Amino acid sequence: MTDKAVVYTSAVGKVVPAGYDRAAMLPQWPRWSLGIRVANLLFASGTGGTGPDGTLRHTDDPRAQGALAVRRLITLMEAGGARADDLVGIRVYVDDPANAGALLAGVGDVLRERLTGDYPAFSMVVANTSDRAVHAEIEAFAATAHESVRCGGVPPRFGSGTWSEPAWDDHAHAVRVGNLWFLSAQLPLDSTGRLVGTTAAGQTAQVLANLDAVLADSGRTASDLVRLTVWVATREALDAVQGAVRDHLAAAFTTGGGPATTVIVAPLVEPGALVQMEAVAATGARRVVDAALAPRPGALWPVDAVAVVLSAEQDSFVRRFTWPERPPDVASESAPARRPLGEIVFLSARTGTGTMGEQTRQALDGMRALAEAAGGCFADLVQFDVYYAHRSLYADYNAVRIAYLEEHNPESAWFAGSGPRADSPTPGSLIEIESIAVIQR
Repeated sequence: MTDKAVVYTSAVGKVVPAGYDRAAMLPQWPRWSLGIRVANLLFASGTGGTGPDGTLRHTDDPRAQGALAVRRLITLMEAGGARADDLVGIRVYVDDPANAGALLAGVGDVLRERLTGDYPAFSMVVANTSDRAVHAEIEAFAATAHESVRCGGVPPRFGSGTWSEPAWDDHAHAVRVGNLWFLSAQLPLDSTGRLVGTTAAGQTAQVLANLDAVLADSGRTASDLVRLTVWVATREALDAVQGAVRDHLAAAFTTGGGPATTVIVAPLVEPGALVQMEAVAATGARRVVDAALAPRPGALWPVDAVAVVLSAEQDSFVRRFTWPERPPDVASESAPARRPLGEIVFLSARTGTGTMGEQTRQALDGMRALAEAAGGCFADLVQFDVYYAHRSLYADYNAVRIAYLEEHNPESAWFAGSGPRADSPTPGSLIEIESIAVIQR
C-alpha cells in the first residue's frame, strides 16, 4: 500500500483549454490530477485564473488573475491536508513580461493575507500557457514540515528598477524539507539588485555565484545539487551558458554523477538578463541512473545525470480522495503511522524526434525507462513540467499523453504538472518534459 493519492476539490476544478468541450472532458477530470499527495508532500498542478467550472476570469486584469490562481492553489492544498503556511515553492509562468509586476502584486496580496510564517521559494519565467487569455499559470509544492532559509548578501529576486509599480518581492532564498533544499531561482544580479555582465558567460558566472552563496548559507555546496533547471533567454546564448555550467559542475563533481539538468529557452522577466537557474540540493545517500538507458542529445554528460535517486526519510501522511467528492473516510482521517517516504527521483528533461505525437511518446518512454531503471515504474511519477514549442501543438501532445497514460498507468493517479509554451535547446525538438518520481516500497 502506498501513500499516494489524487487531491481534488470541486471548489477548484480543472482548467479547460480553449477549444475543448467541458462536458466531454468532465468524466476524465479524476484522472487529470489537480494535485498529488505523497506522504507529507503535496504537488499541485499549474493553476490559472479560472473558476471551478473552468471559465477564465479577469482577462483584462493580471493582478486579479494572479490572486485568483493563488487562492485556488491554497484551496487545493487545504483539500489535501496542507495549509498556506506549508508552501515550499511557487513557480510562475507569465505570458508577457509587461504583466509580471501586476501579476506578482496579486500573488503578494493573497500571501500577505494567508501566510503567518515564512514565505516559500520562488521562480518566474515567461512561458505562454495553452490559452492566450491566461496571463499566468502558477504551480506549487508544499510540505507539512519544512523551514525557510534567508541568506545575507544574496541578491533580491528581481532588480530594483524592474517595474514602474511595486510588486511582491518577499520570498525565501531556500526552503528545507527533511534532507532536501529547494532554492529560489537566481538571476545575474548582485546584492544591490544591479545586473552583472553583458555576456552570457559573465551573467552565468554571477548566477552560479549566487546559487553557491545560497547553498553556503544553508550549509551546502554545489556538490550537493541533485536538480538544476536552467532558463536561457536566447538560442545565441546557449553555448556560453552550457559551457559555464558544465565547467562549474565539473569542478564540483570530479567523477561525474552531477545533478539532473534541464535547459529551456524562454524569455526572462528581468530586463537584460540572459540566464536564470533554479536548483534542488540534498544530503544523504544518492545514486545516478546510467545515461545509456535514456540518452539525451546535447546533454552536459558526463557531468550531469539523466536521473538522480535519493533515499529520503519523511513522516508518512495522506488523506485519500475519490471523485466526485464524498464525505471524508473516517479511516483516512485517523492518525497516520510513521514510515519512510521512499526514494525521490529527479529526472532530467526528456524529448524526441519526429512529429509532436512521436516526440511526446518518445519523451514519455524515456521517463518510463528512467523510472524503471531507478527501481520503480511509470506510476511512480508524481509531477512533471512539459514545455512545448507552439500552442497549436497542445492538442497533439494531449491526445498522445492520454493514450499513453491509459496504456501504462491505467489504475493509478495521474501526476500533477504544468504545460507552458517554451522552446527546447535541441534543434528540431518540439517538446521537453521534466519530472519527479517517488518510489515507495
